[in-house]
Amino acid sequence: MSYYFPKKIIKLWHNFQSSEQYTIVARVFADNFSTYRNRYFLAIAMMIIASALTGASAWMMREVINSMLNEKEFVKILYIGLFVIAIFSIKGFATYAQTVILALIGNSLVARLRLRVYNHLLSLKVEYFDRTTMGEIFTRANAGVGATNAVIRILIMTVFRDVLTLFFLGLVMFMQEPLISLVVLVIGPISIVFIRSIIRKTRQHAKKQLRDRAVSTSLLKETISGIIMIKTYSLENEMRGRMENVVEELRKRNDRLAKLSARISPIMETLGGLTLGTLIIYAGWWTTNVGTESLDPDYPGKLMSFITAFLLAYAPAKKLAGVRVSMERMFVSVRHMYELLDNQEPESKRFDGHEPIKTSNGDVSLKNICFSYSPELPVLHDVSLSGKAGEKIGLVGPSGGGKSTIFKLIMALYQPTSGTIQIDNQDIFNATSDSARSAISYVGQETHIFTGSVLENIKFGKTGASKNQIVEAAKLANAHEFITRLNNSYDTFVGENGAQLSGGQRQRIAIARAFLKDAPIVLLDEATSSLDSGSEQAIQAALDSLVTGKTTFIIAHRLSTVQKCDKIYVVANGKIIEQGTHENLINDNNIYAQLFKLQFGN
Repeated sequence: MSYYFPKKIIKLWHNFQSSEQYTIVARVFADNFSTYRNRYFLAIAMMIIASALTGASAWMMREVINSMLNEKEFVKILYIGLFVIAIFSIKGFATYAQTVILALIGNSLVARLRLRVYNHLLSLKVEYFDRTTMGEIFTRANAGVGATNAVIRILIMTVFRDVLTLFFLGLVMFMQEPLISLVVLVIGPISIVFIRSIIRKTRQHAKKQLRDRAVSTSLLKETISGIIMIKTYSLENEMRGRMENVVEELRKRNDRLAKLSARISPIMETLGGLTLGTLIIYAGWWTTNVGTESLDPDYPGKLMSFITAFLLAYAPAKKLAGVRVSMERMFVSVRHMYELLDNQEPESKRFDGHEPIKTSNGDVSLKNICFSYSPELPVLHDVSLSGKAGEKIGLVGPSGGGKSTIFKLIMALYQPTSGTIQIDNQDIFNATSDSARSAISYVGQETHIFTGSVLENIKFGKTGASKNQIVEAAKLANAHEFITRLNNSYDTFVGENGAQLSGGQRQRIAIARAFLKDAPIVLLDEATSSLDSGSEQAIQAALDSLVTGKTTFIIAHRLSTVQKCDKIYVVANGKIIEQGTHENLINDNNIYAQLFKLQFGN
């Protein structure tokens, strides 16, 4: 028996070293410990002081009892009492210092890690966001950041501090009662056998819990973003039922985890009672069978010191037993966060070492482009088109034909499976992505407005722009008039995604951004689709001014928008099926002519 448990502990330690948990712990400390090394050492020093004084307080019980029973000297008892007060006071300040230092480190670590995750998300390719739900991203980022801080805090503040405390208290116990202390060492490791099965089950449920949390977050996000559609189609009961199912499943999962964590308590209480009961039986047997007259005069003090040390050691021992179980849940969250940081290739890696594009005219050329979002669903087939400075290029055709995908490729948001895309005879995928995009102004059909003021939203077009430049861009976009009628004019808060603005107002702010950016290439994807007829005419005049002398690509379903384009491409089923001027395409009497007749009649 005496050889079994040490071997068991050694085996468990080797298993932990080779496990994924050990890898996570090693990485967490490698990523964060060096940054706060000095503060961690100071906190550890405070822990050593507090732990040593805990052991000293148990040792002092021997002097207290023996002084009261044997020496009966009040002055010595007075000094002992004052010493005890000093011990606990210093311990209190040391505990306060370690708690504050670790809290400040934790706050800084969380802030730093949040920025790291956010910056990494900004660097990821668009494909990642296409195939990952919002709830999964939120869960990986938020839960992982908090869990990383918790792992470090527990390992240092709980494991390190409690191990130190147990060391000093164990030292006191051995010095007072070596035989019974050996019994404690035999009984203690028994808990490891029971805890292993709890850890295994906790890991399984923690993974499923994280998945359920991601589902509930996604559902909440969908509900908020689609609230108008939900109310319009009276889908409240449907959505409520979905959320109830998810929440109920999450509740059951949390209940199982709570029960697993609570199993530590009866295990430790039973083992603690077994140890203390053994001590009582031993002490009782000694006094009744050996006799009090043969006892060492210091024995009552030794016994009290041992019991005090044991009782003080019980709480940290119980914490250490439960730490491995609670940390298993955190490991799952940290693992998911590192998967986010590791398993996706950041977009910037594709452009490392590349030179920026040198834009002169703004000529754009797509040659033999093939592309698919997934291998089994090809979107574009051998697409070739071009536009030169000052030209307007129209893209028309049925919805889903690939027009918007062409725009995404020009903006380097996706990389084609074959073919080349050039700006001024420079391959955009052999250049930095920022330089390629800086040459492009884009106004999409679905305009995104950031949380903030009107002025801040327009300023995104050119971050260093002055207010006069912003106002001028708003005037050109026919937005100045409605902006000045808002409560705080350009400083008006627009709400999340421009909730305080109408669709047409949001579109005009987006067009103002394009005016402010003043890039040589302009992409307009149904840029006037959210405007009424009167506003559309005014905006169209503004857009004509915007695109003068620039390479302009226009996606439009209303063919009146592209009639004056220098070249029109008809895109259907991922192919260019017609190209030419408006007059040429009408005379050809094919797809474009049929679309024109459907919209305007003969």
